[in-house]
Amino acid sequence: MTNKLTNTSMMVEQGAVLSMRPDQAIRVNCVDGCLWLTQSGVAGDTFLRSGQEIRLQAGGLVVIESLGDAPAHLHLETEPGLAMRLRSDLAQALRSVARYVEQSGSTQAITH
Repeated sequence: MTNKLTNTSMMVEQGAVLSMRPDQAIRVNCVDGCLWLTQSGVAGDTFLRSGQEIRLQAGGLVVIESLGDAPAHLHLETEPGLAMRLRSDLAQALRSVARYVEQSGSTQAITH
């Protein structure tokens, strides 16, 4: 099962384990505390302290654990994907067409 993540902040209780399989690349930012992260298909584990972040690839199982004597606060942020870029490009093109129609005073269809 994949996780659809947007911008999410959460607390991971001391010793608690969080697992996910993100459907797109994400950035994990350790806001406070200490985190241990591992991802299937990636050699080595990662340890994050307050203020540090890492980019994780899409599709692999990710396991995150809070280390230390207190909960860890983390922020998950998705990276813009192809669909988001296409949506932005389409919106820009539609604005250009709207400006053209407005400036020309034409309401006729634009053809090539």
